[in-house]
Amino acid sequence: MFALFALAGLGTPRTGALVALTEAELPTGLGLAVPVTVVAGLCGAVLVPVVGDRALAVVGRLDQRRLVAAVCALLVVLSWAFAGVAGVVVLAVAGVVGHIPVRFGCRRVHLMCVLMGPLILG
Repeated sequence: MFALFALAGLGTPRTGALVALTEAELPTGLGLAVPVTVVAGLCGAVLVPVVGDRALAVVGRLDQRRLVAAVCALLVVLSWAFAGVAGVVVLAVAGVVGHIPVRFGCRRVHLMCVLMGPLILG
């Protein structure tokens, strides 16, 4: 919801989903976006208790090492497909940077300056 109001107030999208909406030239006005978001939230509130437990049971039976390896491989393939070698390099660097706070015993929230700096500078 914050991203929707930021889009309406600032006129520039601040999330990937809103960038995709504006690039596709879909309507992004609050008159349509807020009701759609409320309906999506209500659907999620109903479906998560029903589908969530079943999905958790299925995922809980899987071998976690293979699941993680498959997800990592899928991320590499998608990075390659959408951005080529540069995308895979950015993915690798982001993975390393994401592990730095854990190594030094601090929280990952401090990495948010990567997002806040460009937003503040405009």
